[in-house]
Amino acid sequence: MTNGVINSVQNNSSIFGTENRVAKVSDIIENNEEEKDFAAVLQNAIKNSLNDTQNLIDGAERAEIEFALGQSDNTHDLMIAQNKASLAVSYTVAVRDRFIEAYKEIMNMQV
Repeated sequence: MTNGVINSVQNNSSIFGTENRVAKVSDIIENNEEEKDFAAVLQNAIKNSLNDTQNLIDGAERAEIEFALGQSDNTHDLMIAQNKASLAVSYTVAVRDRFIEAYKEIMNMQV
């Protein structure tokens, strides 16, 4: 059953990355041969996604500071960095909401 879930997730979705780098569940499994259970794969994917989101937020903050200090006069790069960070946060919040919804549904199941 676990392989079916992994294949379903692999075929239907991917975990977002930065700058054209997308980490799929199959990539995470290949990188962690000793951890093949779904919980470990999911935990690594979430941790990587949160790290990517934080890196985008930090990059946007650096771009804002550089622009405010006059070190950069390119508003285009500033807006791109801010939009990337905003989209990453929105995606992270949406994924969190789905996890909470799934958890509540599992907790309400009759055994």
